[in-house]
Amino acid sequence: MTRTSPFIKHHLASCLLPADNSTLYDYVLAGNGVFIRGKRRELSVLFPIVEHPIAGLPPIAGSLTLTIPRIPQRFIQEMMEEALGACAEPAGPLESLFHFEHDTDWCMTIPDQIRTPFSVQPSTPERCPSYEHAIVEIHSHHTMAPRFSVVDDEDETGFRIYGVCGWLTTRPSITFRVGLYGHFIPIPAEFVAELPPTLQDTYRQCGARCHRDMLSLQGIAAQNKTPGHTWTLVMYMP
Repeated sequence: MTRTSPFIKHHLASCLLPADNSTLYDYVLAGNGVFIRGKRRELSVLFPIVEHPIAGLPPIAGSLTLTIPRIPQRFIQEMMEEALGACAEPAGPLESLFHFEHDTDWCMTIPDQIRTPFSVQPSTPERCPSYEHAIVEIHSHHTMAPRFSVVDDEDETGFRIYGVCGWLTTRPSITFRVGLYGHFIPIPAEFVAELPPTLQDTYRQCGARCHRDMLSLQGIAAQNKTPGHTWTLVMYMP
């Protein structure tokens, strides 16, 4: 007898999907494939994990919505300077890890970490508050390419936005993706962060399949008077 998880729900696509109230995530079977859906306070996502025509069901479009402001440029600049400094370490170049969380404003944390030229992780992963609360996690590949590795895929199993920066000493670049418990979808950097002019977004160079279709400014005032934003990416579907 197969037991179903109480934390995961399954739906057939219809004109109106039911509200997302699962504990972890939902699977949605639609006319254009299998989608996964998840929601947390700052982020809601619906994206395909298998694309294939399925007769008798309507197709649906994926979407990703961020309900908080983007990371300010000054934090990204500070992160890049720290990552570049790790390139000059005597034992280096070394990778670096950064956590970003948002309450009423953004906060960047550089957790105590174990750095090597090919890996980085918190010194005590089981006791790392910044990891627990982060909505964005970025690590550096120093002089190597800003591409997610197989090790990254195995490590990045939470629900958040992940980034990797690289080529720091030649043409600094960054790559972002949304991760939902081991499933990933690439996103443009402008969805989540304001980049310094010297930092390139690899999404724009690789012709990824989703695009920014709608931007609405809802004007939700935070305590620091910074307006809130809702960014929604709507994906092209075949």
